[in-house]
Amino acid sequence: MTDKRVWLITGAGRGMGVEFAKAALAGGNAVVATGRNPDAVRASVGEAEDLLDVTSPEDAEAAVKAAVDRFGRIDVLVNNAANFYGGYFEELTPAQIEDQLATGLIGMRALITIARQEQPPRRFIGGADAIAIAEQKAKDLQDQANAFRDLSTSLAREDA
Repeated sequence: MTDKRVWLITGAGRGMGVEFAKAALAGGNAVVATGRNPDAVRASVGEAEDLLDVTSPEDAEAAVKAAVDRFGRIDVLVNNAANFYGGYFEELTPAQIEDQLATGLIGMRALITIARQEQPPRRFIGGADAIAIAEQKAKDLQDQANAFRDLSTSLAREDA
């Protein structure tokens, strides 16, 4: 068991997952890093006492079990698997490259900030576009609840 925050990071073999893992380790946290390629995860993240490399892509339960067995719990989940900007480097515009780098760095700092909070949010929605989508989804759900409120509440049992 550890006093540190325990991070489970998927997709830690390259890109933002590597940066998240390195930043979490540098921040004094314990990290469970997963990825499709065990050698890529080790090469990217390196060796650390508080790093547990779990790379079984077929078995997410094994990663969770390994994390809990080693550290006693999971405090932060970064589901980053298969999240990348596809394309040949020479075909990306400078703006796309800058955007990818900035997003990774700003996201890396945001996650570290959130994880340090005494009461971190259960979910973090990163980016203005993601906020807009979440707000629309919340509005749609509220509209559906309101549209069928009478029918729904009529189903309540007296003894419940």
